[in-house]
Amino acid sequence: MWAWGLNENGTLGNGSNTLQLLPIKVPGIEGVAQVAAGSNASFSLKLDGTVMGWGLLYTAYSAHSFQDAPVRNPIPITGLSNQNFIASGGGDGYIYGVLSLSVQAPQLVSNITSNNVSQPYSSNLKVTAKLLNTKGRGIFLRKVGFTMDGTDVGNATADGKGNVTFVVPNASKYATGAHTLKAKFAGDLFYKASAATATITITKADTKMSVPNLTLRPGDTNPLTATLAYKADNSPVVGASVKFSIDGVVTGTATTDSKGTAALPYVVDGILKMGAHTLKAEF
Repeated sequence: MWAWGLNENGTLGNGSNTLQLLPIKVPGIEGVAQVAAGSNASFSLKLDGTVMGWGLLYTAYSAHSFQDAPVRNPIPITGLSNQNFIASGGGDGYIYGVLSLSVQAPQLVSNITSNNVSQPYSSNLKVTAKLLNTKGRGIFLRKVGFTMDGTDVGNATADGKGNVTFVVPNASKYATGAHTLKAKFAGDLFYKASAATATITITKADTKMSVPNLTLRPGDTNPLTATLAYKADNSPVVGASVKFSIDGVVTGTATTDSKGTAALPYVVDGILKMGAHTLKAEF
């Protein structure tokens, strides 16, 4: 919520009574569904149904006794909870204060959809959902939770058109095959809950291997190394077993580390002749 103006009675809620010519964010006010204001006080209705107020407030609207000094920071308004709508009006703040009316309204129907996804195995998995009302308009600023195979993985907030984009954390832990994604809106005072499921199909990913050239002498102790990565995004393949061979003879296996590198200890003995040899790494 943003506000600007004269701010004579702390009606901007920023802790001061200083004139503000440019919009400033009202501290502590998030998830606002509606705002209402008179000449000397301001109110906000949050998505959870609570009402906050600041400016010249009176006994009927706050936990404070009658005040002739402004409240310059937002405070909860007692007696107004689980509200769907607020309205305010008033004069100078001393005679009328701020008249506030609350009305309970029935919850509206929400509709959430989520798209099937098919992509190669990767550390990056992006899923989407759409939260709409019965008229096909986006329901915005609502949180949508996501589960993968029945386990909560996080949530994201719908944008102005009801679009929700979420990046599944630790996506590389999901094996190839089909997985069940569920997108769920828990509902609030305005809209009923809704949920949707989609299938996430993870296929085998293309990989690439790089092996550096080596120059060795008899008796040298040098590891044979190879680096394994996904072609799509060049991210490392972690925990993979890589087999090394020299001139077709297997020398051993090693597991890739967090950077996708496998290192096999190797000692040059007298079996290898002087000259060029072929080092091969396989996954």
